[in-house]
Amino acid sequence: MVRQALISSLKKEEDIEVVGEASSGAELFAFLNDPESPSVDVIVLDLSLQDASGLELLKDLHLRFSQISVLVLSMYSERIYGERAIRAGARGYIMKEASFEEFLKALRQVARGEFYLSPDMVHLMMGHISGHRKQTLEKKLTDRELEVFRLIGQGLTTKEIAECLSLSPKTVDTYRERIKKKLNLKNSSELVQQAVLWFKRP
Repeated sequence: MVRQALISSLKKEEDIEVVGEASSGAELFAFLNDPESPSVDVIVLDLSLQDASGLELLKDLHLRFSQISVLVLSMYSERIYGERAIRAGARGYIMKEASFEEFLKALRQVARGEFYLSPDMVHLMMGHISGHRKQTLEKKLTDRELEVFRLIGQGLTTKEIAECLSLSPKTVDTYRERIKKKLNLKNSSELVQQAVLWFKRP
């Protein structure tokens, strides 16, 4: 529904043409690899995917289709995911709660080959670059560990997380143990509680 609403709004803009859509990473790559598909200048990517990790897909996109700019449109806080998305290859990151006008501004900047970051995100990244930013919880975790941590916070079981990220349950358990160790959590109950609380933060 969100995707259809966005497409409907974009079609009203004279300088923007929507050439395709995909509901999964597999559909996206099938479209991009199809010689009959129209050329793509910008991909608007949601990090919430049913068949893959959004950050891993972003890295794969950047590796295989570096000529295409990617704007991440996400419900997840830029405080947690913004910098990671830029490092993974995105040229912009905007929250779904932003106005449509701000989204259009971000889309056009990315289409011109520029980067788009909100003022808050610029402040956060400058603080990190200057060394004045403390090591927050999300900074202690790798991209994959953060994805597992997020899914734990959403109430998914080890098996469900494995299916979502195309991993084995054993591998997910390994990530769970690493996360507990890095965050000094005593058991799985503390892990779940911390994950739920963390991803409910604004």
